[in-house]
Amino acid sequence: MTQPSKEHYNAAQKVLQYLDGTQDVHLRYSGDKEQDFLMAHSDTNWASDATAQRRSSSGSAVFVHRNLVAWKSALQCCTALSVVEAEFVAATEAAQEVLFFRHLFKAMGIDVGTPTIFSYNTGTIQVSKDPAQHWKLKHINTKYNFIRDNVQDGKVKIKYIGTKDNLADIFTKPGLGLTPQQGTAAQQFPASPLRETVEGDVTMVGDASEPNRAYRVLGGQVTIDGTKPHIGGYACGMHRHYHDNLGAM
Repeated sequence: MTQPSKEHYNAAQKVLQYLDGTQDVHLRYSGDKEQDFLMAHSDTNWASDATAQRRSSSGSAVFVHRNLVAWKSALQCCTALSVVEAEFVAATEAAQEVLFFRHLFKAMGIDVGTPTIFSYNTGTIQVSKDPAQHWKLKHINTKYNFIRDNVQDGKVKIKYIGTKDNLADIFTKPGLGLTPQQGTAAQQFPASPLRETVEGDVTMVGDASEPNRAYRVLGGQVTIDGTKPHIGGYACGMHRHYHDNLGAM
């Protein structure tokens, strides 16, 4: 690192605090094969970048039998002019992830069917399904048309999901926890690794009977139905990478 500053030092301290305080916190996976084989949730926070570029942040979560296998939180490479554009980019990134796993399972001789991508933005879904709507986004980088081509070719499906039910929302918007409505939605998502997967020595905050019960670690907050500290990586034994926004700590 060149020209380290106090900001870098403080950020490094927060990372070490997070790692030290979450040694016993881990994901738990179920063997319920009755759930959908391969699916992803995608979300975005439009123009969330505080710099002059005003780029949006993308978040995605990929599930195999409702078990979390890959997740991501990152700034988009381009500046989106609308929420639809930002969601279109996020859906494309989610499509790349699910198709990677589809090809991986195919190489192992396992048919996963047609994976589904869930997005809360109806405009993004419409543009992805209808070629006649292409003119609305023709100025976007060609690579982001990937989602539309694969939807029209039947390689992936894209469906609507409400904001309160979208589990990728936790990767795009910093906050202190889930609302009661979001907690209830997560409870209705069977075997979700973002629900009841936090294990270890943590302190409960609030009534355990509430759907938005939360756990506090080192001054930051980890909820039983999801987390808000912008983490990302793969849970397939490959690697686990923690992203930059650990400001909730």
